[in-house]
Amino acid sequence: FKQLVKKIHERGMYVILDWVANHTSWDNSLIKQHPEFYTKDSTGKIISPVPDWTDVADLNYDNKG
Repeated sequence: FKQLVKKIHERGMYVILDWVANHTSWDNSLIKQHPEFYTKDSTGKIISPVPDWTDVADLNYDNKG
C-alpha cells in the first residue's frame, strides 16, 4: 500500500481513504457476535440503513451498550 501511495504522489495525485462507519456487510462476524450493535425493526430483525441498500446492515449508534 505504501508503495502504491508513493507512486500516486510521484504523479502529483493524492489518495483519499473512504471509511464507512455506519453499516457493515451482512456476513460481518459482528452480526452474530454482537447483534445489539445493529438497528432492528419492530420484530427484532436487523435492517439496512435505507430500503435500497439491501447488501448492508445498519449500525445503531443510539445504542449505549
